[in-house]
Amino acid sequence: PEDFREDVRLLGTEVDRTQRLVRGFLELARSRPSAPEPIRPAAAVDEVIGMTRHLLADVELVIDVPDTLPDVTASAADLRQALTIVTLNAIEALGGRVARGSLAIRGITMPGEGGRCVGLSVEDTAAPVPPADRDLLFDPLPPRGTSHRAGLGLAVGRSLARGMGGDLRYRPTASGANTLMLLLPCSERAGTPAPRAGTQTRTTPAGGVPPSGGNRGGADDGLVVLVCDDEVAIRSLIGRVLRRAGMQMLEASTGAAALEILRQQPVDVIMADQRMAEMTGMELHAAAIEVQPDLQAHFILMSGDAGEAELAAFSRRSGVEVLSKPFELTTLAARIREFASR
Repeated sequence: PEDFREDVRLLGTEVDRTQRLVRGFLELARSRPSAPEPIRPAAAVDEVIGMTRHLLADVELVIDVPDTLPDVTASAADLRQALTIVTLNAIEALGGRVARGSLAIRGITMPGEGGRCVGLSVEDTAAPVPPADRDLLFDPLPPRGTSHRAGLGLAVGRSLARGMGGDLRYRPTASGANTLMLLLPCSERAGTPAPRAGTQTRTTPAGGVPPSGGNRGGADDGLVVLVCDDEVAIRSLIGRVLRRAGMQMLEASTGAAALEILRQQPVDVIMADQRMAEMTGMELHAAAIEVQPDLQAHFILMSGDAGEAELAAFSRRSGVEVLSKPFELTTLAARIREFASR
């Protein structure tokens, strides 16, 4: 029926997106473990959140993994897999709640056997694991009736962590939430590493707007990027990438909010999701260039269905690039610099 066609098309889009995610996980599982190497904890967290962000639409996300943390010595493939297992375990636990709750990923440096280690804690506000089940969380074949969080997944995660010279542990928080702590050995055994140029340690709650001035002093001093997306997790993730590159990010959850920002100050580049309530990305483009005409060539449209005929026609007509979700985070800052220089 005609009135179901749009719903079916959207369902097809979500199926395609899920298939891409599953293929990515399968490739990750098939890949041979790489040799231990120095890895930045913040970069590893960004990569995993990038793979799972479509599951975080209704979850308040807080990431507090400072760039000043020392590198960890680990297999890149094993670290990604272990952190993904822990993150998906928390997301799945939150999914059973009427109100999804919150997820926090934090990084700290702590004493360890033989030196220092980095702890990456994944904390969620799902129902606490019963005390009787906590010792069974990492049992690959827990008894029937044990907490649904137990089983093969966390057992594999702990095995990977220990194979890297670390560990995976569970602990409840004082507020009754749950924390899975991934412990990894540091590459740097002494001293505190100097902050990397153009970075800033900060906690970014989902939907949080950075203070005026952003992270000045990086290679892109003064570059202002407005990100408009109704998914809090997407805005948070993009914000971390941009601020790490030394850019200032402004954010809006609706087209109307984005236009209000544009009326108050100039921006260099806009990144806008196509599918938003009340106003689409294409409609925002038309309204934005009326407020700031030079944004015609500095507008990036994000879409999970970049191959859609209407979007392709719009891109050819307007010259606006359509960025397919999920996009490559490692090249995002370079793409934005390119748009800002047009």
